[in-house]
Amino acid sequence: LISLYTYDDVLDCSDEEVYSIKNTIEINRVYNDIGLDGKNIKVGMIESGSPETTPHFDASQVTVIGTGVEQENHASYTALIIKTFAPGVSIYSTNCNFSNIELMLDEGIGVINMSAGYSIDYNSTLYQLWNRWSDHISAQHNVLMICSAGNALNTQILAPAMACNSLAVGGFDEQGTSDENDDLLFEYSYINGDGCSKPDVVAPANLWGKGTSSSAPIVTGIVALMLEFKPSLAYQPHLIKAILLASCQRKVQNPAGVAAESMAQGITDRQGAGAVDAWNAICIISQGQY
Repeated sequence: LISLYTYDDVLDCSDEEVYSIKNTIEINRVYNDIGLDGKNIKVGMIESGSPETTPHFDASQVTVIGTGVEQENHASYTALIIKTFAPGVSIYSTNCNFSNIELMLDEGIGVINMSAGYSIDYNSTLYQLWNRWSDHISAQHNVLMICSAGNALNTQILAPAMACNSLAVGGFDEQGTSDENDDLLFEYSYINGDGCSKPDVVAPANLWGKGTSSSAPIVTGIVALMLEFKPSLAYQPHLIKAILLASCQRKVQNPAGVAAESMAQGITDRQGAGAVDAWNAICIISQGQY
């Protein structure tokens, strides 16, 4: 596999912008009212490499698993976002080598974030190796894989985001205002065109580097809080996914010229179930409504 490598165009984000996003997805309420921070939850991270130390992130916070895992910048910002939204978690990182990932699973990982993905050849079957393997991992090892849906509107959704058991995350611009009314789906955010009901949810994607690479780890942070609140969910990844979809109570604005999507439509092409809500997810768990 040959692909073009480009350095990430990383944007500094202010504390105000991060705080605004936390308000929008109701995670500040989870911190303040319940005191969750992801403590004792092990989060796995799959990238092309492991985090390197940057001005924003100390790579010593991450345990690297496997052999031949080089350091790279993109992983640093994925880890930074996970830690920003679930500061108490322990992060385990590896590359896309299947044997390395299975070694990481041996560490007792509760959830896996994959802010990377593979394009699929239009001339071949959609349900390819990565998707099949991801579904196997979820079903046999009881772990939910949260994946970036991709940043290319007119191509197929990335693998393994397309896998049945994966949670595919699209991205919207939170605008840094805490005002839900001005949230706007990014134009690149994938539109369902493959015959699969993806993406599953959308989350803010206007943090470091932007793109669904930043929206997926936000959702991973929410899952870490869910697992801290109800540890037994770690053995039921299908329930975690169902609760996340059920937590969605709104659809954000679509880009200009694109018809609006509504909750009444159910799972929609661009936003799936809608915008994730951490507080709603915790309430669903606490009330046993799942």
